[in-house]
Amino acid sequence: MLHIRRAKNRQTMEGRKQFTRWQDLAESIREELRECAWLMSLLDRQQEAILSRDPAALVAVNESIQEQSVAVSASREARLELTRLVCGGTIPEGFSLRALVPQMPEVVRPLFEALAREAEALRRRIRHRTEQNHRLLERVSASTMELIDTARPGSVTRTYGRAGSRHFSSGLTGSMIRTSV
Repeated sequence: MLHIRRAKNRQTMEGRKQFTRWQDLAESIREELRECAWLMSLLDRQQEAILSRDPAALVAVNESIQEQSVAVSASREARLELTRLVCGGTIPEGFSLRALVPQMPEVVRPLFEALAREAEALRRRIRHRTEQNHRLLERVSASTMELIDTARPGSVTRTYGRAGSRHFSSGLTGSMIRTSV
């Protein structure tokens, strides 16, 4: 009887340890989501700076976006490392959190399904806002170059890169307009 009780205690302790690992993974995902949410807010600020045509604010927010992108990557790497630990080894390249859910204990599945949905939605919003801001920057840049070319014909050089991207540069003395979109 004592042997059975000890075996049950070991199983219970192992179950608690495993549950704690899943909790740690959930917290790691939440941290990554917080970093992504902060990146999304910076992208919103970037859009405001573009629309208000405030170059100083745009430069500042672009630097913040670059720093936050590093923070998002670091939290993602930490989450992936913890995922490897919880899963007991390697995880396939390009795996999704949603694909991991069926392997989880029944008790934690709803939590991870919700976290996976939130992560996917946030990544979609970030991708959409990034593309939207890029298009806005392209339009503002093209409008600015047209305005300069109208004010001073022949002062704007238009070229195209290998990937088909447009490049504008102004030959105005002291001009800081050198852009690639």
